[in-house]
Amino acid sequence: MISLQQLLKELFAMPVSLVEKQSVVYGEARLENQPIHILGVKEATFLGAEQAFLLADHLIEIIQSKSTAPILLLVDVAGQQLTMRD
Repeated sequence: MISLQQLLKELFAMPVSLVEKQSVVYGEARLENQPIHILGVKEATFLGAEQAFLLADHLIEIIQSKSTAPILLLVDVAGQQLTMRD
């Protein structure tokens, strides 16, 4: 299995800076000198409501920014983590 950092090194020539919160990652990179948004869940995370809300919040931010840059969605989940509100 390849780690997130290894994958990013393979995909992007320049270093990528991501923010991580509750295993949700987001940030920007450049691919062939064009901006690209990165959004996802890393390294066998159990996807629960909190992670889904974080992903949705960042997706809404990207849409509201009116950016035309593509979004790279990275998903590596171990399954769904159910809670009482799920």
